[in-house]
Formats: sequence, structure tokens, C-alpha cells
Amino acid sequence: MNISKRYEDEIVIVTPEKNSESNESEHLTIDIANNKTLVDAIEDELQKGKFKIIINLKHIAFVDSSGLQGLFTCAININKRNGSLLITDINNNILRIFKITSLLDIVKPFGTEADAIKSLIS
Repeated sequence: MNISKRYEDEIVIVTPEKNSESNESEHLTIDIANNKTLVDAIEDELQKGKFKIIINLKHIAFVDSSGLQGLFTCAININKRNGSLLITDINNNILRIFKITSLLDIVKPFGTEADAIKSLIS
């Protein structure tokens, strides 16, 4: 899994994507094999002083327990710095998992990146 990053002023948009030269399926999972890649990318932005982060999950089909733990860790680290972690383009199955595990108590979901950006700007 690769992580692409895009910047909109003080906002960082992080998108997990498949490696171009790999045999990964079109839809990815955030799991024990690649969870650290996402967590490290977000931690890198926190070290740079970026505390408004959006994760676009448009390519993610499933999140396992280690992926959930990584997202919880990121959310807690961002909240400690009075920042915001928003998630966009989330499928219904993952949304249900996030509700069951109470991740949505500390992470806000949005339908699109544009809506998430708008909420952080206003």
C-alpha cells in the first residue's frame, strides 16, 4: 500500500492507494500487513505540525482489528494536539464497524473530501 498526500492550506489529505507495480487487488484493506504505513504517514504530518488531517478511504474495502487500532492511535494523537481527524469516502461496511467500535466518537465521517475540507475551514 502506498500513501498519497495532498495539502489544502493547513489540511493534509491522506489517501491509501495500491502500489502501482504490485499484484494487490483493486480494493485494499487496512490490516496488520500495512497498518503501520498509514500510521507512520499520519505521525509524520503531526511531527511537521499538521493537525488537521483527512483520510480518504475510497480505495479501502475492509479494516481489520489492527487497522482499527492504528486509526484509534492516530485519532488520539491528533486529539491530544487539539487537531481534527476526518474520514471520507467510507463504505457502509466499514462505517458500521466504526460505529460498533465507537471510533466515530473521536473521528468524524464525511461523504466527500470537499465536505470535510469545508468543515475544517469554516
